Amino acid sequence: MALMTPNKPTVVLSQPAASKPMAGALIVEAVETEPGGKLHVSGQARPGVALRLYLNDSFVASVTAGTDGRFAVAINEGVAPGSYRVRIDEVGSNSGAVRARAEVPLFRRREPRLQPWSCRRSRPPLSVRAPATL
Repeated sequence: MALMTPNKPTVVLSQPAASKPMAGALIVEAVETEPGGKLHVSGQARPGVALRLYLNDSFVASVTAGTDGRFAVAINEGVAPGSYRVRIDEVGSNSGAVRARAEVPLFRRREPRLQPWSCRRSRPPLSVRAPATL
């Protein structure tokens, strides 16, 4: 079960018992895109660890997992349509060495283009004749 709110990362409230991760495991739980190139990534890690987000091996942002191990990263623009590898690295706070890694694929579709509304009629107007008089 997940809580989804516009312009905010998804919060996973519960998971099936069979898919519960090991305590402290680095996991990407949700990746979402929104119009305009927004991206939200959320998941679980060990509490208080330093994390780095990458898209196709390019560094995007840093975040620290909360005391409950949850993390969420939001990018407000710039994620164009296409295929991506979304990767989170847990790094040593002093050394920057990678301690754990989680990666998931993402395909962002092109946003639909809205067609301008037209008031053109598809059929000619009906003609009305006055009733014949006898």
